[in-house]
Amino acid sequence: MFVAGDSRAYMLRDGEMRQITKDHSLVQELVDNGTIAAEDAENHPHANVITRAIGADMDELVLDKVSGRLQQGDRFLLCSDGLCKTVPFPQMEELLRSDHGVPPPQSLVAAALALEVTDNVTAVTIEVP
Repeated sequence: MFVAGDSRAYMLRDGEMRQITKDHSLVQELVDNGTIAAEDAENHPHANVITRAIGADMDELVLDKVSGRLQQGDRFLLCSDGLCKTVPFPQMEELLRSDHGVPPPQSLVAAALALEVTDNVTAVTIEVP
């Protein structure tokens, strides 16, 4: 999987979800170099400044590559920042884990809309059979 920008990929394995991509943003760089704490990133005044993005006017686009072994039952969530910045992580994990007759992408987007998301919201899931 290749990524750029602040859309994210998560993996649910054995009932536990973890973020497998890193945001390409100014605040992520500040977190990485220890200037600010991870908890402060979302509310930082420059939280919307992206350092890499597909389609941006850049001389060279460098994509991050995420690789690893797939396991039966792995479920992946690819989502826009509107989802991950609106729906709390534990709720996203529960909705990705559950199968209550509504496909996870629909329930995730519905949760963001119910929480009055202020950005675009997109969710795609992939499951390893």
